[in-house]
Amino acid sequence: MTITRSRRGLAALAALSLFVAACGDDEETSTASDSASASASESESASASASASEMAEEDTSDSASASEMSEEDTSDSASASETAETVVVADVMGDVEVPVTSEGVYALDEFAGVALLTLGVSPVQVDAFFQDPLLGPVIESEGVTLEGAGSIESIAATQPQLILGIGHPLHMESRDQHLGIAPVATPDFTTSWAEQTAIFGAATGTTDRADALVAVVEGRIADLAGRIEAEGLAGSTISIIQQFGPEYYAYGPTTLVGDLSAQLGFARSEIQSGAGDFGFIQVSEELLGAETDAAVVVDIDSGEDDGVSIFDSPVVDTTNASAVGQASYAWTGNHALAAWVILDDMESIIFGDGSTTQISDIISSWEALVAAVDAA
Repeated sequence: MTITRSRRGLAALAALSLFVAACGDDEETSTASDSASASASESESASASASASEMAEEDTSDSASASEMSEEDTSDSASASETAETVVVADVMGDVEVPVTSEGVYALDEFAGVALLTLGVSPVQVDAFFQDPLLGPVIESEGVTLEGAGSIESIAATQPQLILGIGHPLHMESRDQHLGIAPVATPDFTTSWAEQTAIFGAATGTTDRADALVAVVEGRIADLAGRIEAEGLAGSTISIIQQFGPEYYAYGPTTLVGDLSAQLGFARSEIQSGAGDFGFIQVSEELLGAETDAAVVVDIDSGEDDGVSIFDSPVVDTTNASAVGQASYAWTGNHALAAWVILDDMESIIFGDGSTTQISDIISSWEALVAAVDAA
């Protein structure tokens, strides 16, 4: 049995547990136009009448000229409206129509920020929503501003053409304010990273790049699954456990790491197969022994925050355990870079020295992913 432990912060678990359905109201707009008419009276004086007539002719001429200019402006406006490209994409609140643009895109969180960068789109700014210690360095290495507060004022100051993010409930609380700044698309947090990539690709006009990215990651999954099968490990059990305060949680098949585990050919315990809507389920310490009796056991959190570790439990068999790694945020993430890091770590756990990605390694992981997509 191999046990790998890695550091885990609170933000990603909080993000998963906070997810709720959101709904919104449709707004209706109406326009109105007023018309006015004017009349002129005749003068008793012939001279005054002639003068008035000349002035009337001038006014008519100016009015006609203004009318022509107005018609030109209307024509230009209609032409611009006809040529503006939009796309309908899936959003946590239902389908939304947004402009297709790779310029002036604001990212409400690091997941969206890194997804955009992977697609070759440089956001005008990214909110440090999750305080993710892995994605922050990646975003800043690309010369993109990472805004800690992410206030409405800071978003508006960038004058974005489009706002993208993941469908987190805290984003939903500010939805109306965001819409007051620019069109918004926030795909459901629980959709797969590949679906989110397709949505962001459609919104930014980078569909080809999005397709290439998905193909690259899926190709790597297939390669690693082939190695696992060749070693006779296909069908063996993997257990993915997290220590969160005094409690234990197991990650199920609907999370990114659970989905990757299934694609790699691993089985899950009955408890972990039935993980809840948010992708994880609480496990009592009495059952921890059974839940860690697997061919591969990954401990996402080694008590770095509170000094409590899964290894402290007397029911856990730590034979041949390896205590390495810092990239647990990737293991609880939902984006292409997270998938790439998990596959790196899985390969090392199963076929290498058991080590997992360190924070200092994340830029190299990022560059390897981008290079693979560039070469596709």
